[in-house]
Amino acid sequence: MDGGHLNLRNLLEFPKHRAAYSDRTAATMADLADMAYWKFEDEAEEKTRLEETLRAAGFDRVETFDTGDRGLKSDTQAYLAVGSQYAVLAFRGTEVASWADIRSDLNIRLSKTGSGGGVGTGFFNAYHDHARAMIRPKIDDLKT
Repeated sequence: MDGGHLNLRNLLEFPKHRAAYSDRTAATMADLADMAYWKFEDEAEEKTRLEETLRAAGFDRVETFDTGDRGLKSDTQAYLAVGSQYAVLAFRGTEVASWADIRSDLNIRLSKTGSGGGVGTGFFNAYHDHARAMIRPKIDDLKT
């Protein structure tokens, strides 16, 4: 597979009928998370590489999101990959060259989520204040 990634087509055939831990599932999710760091927001070739890699893995719809070019105090990137069985929403984590990312990370208190879990307040605010308006409608489309 391109970029030294594992063969996603084989890995994405992981057992979906059980909730138990799976090494194959963990390896697949690690690769999918790593792909969020591809510079799809800056370089057309990287966006094409992301889309082609995910389509080859069985995802028929790929959407990318970027708040960094909107002059906001947020620098959030993510992609949504939708297949016939499930969807993956992968966010890019902190990039040390991004002051907006670092500023968000300095807000380390935990915020409660709607499901009762916790997430770093910096990410929570970056998502809710900036990225949610782009991403939420795409997630809602999956429910119909």
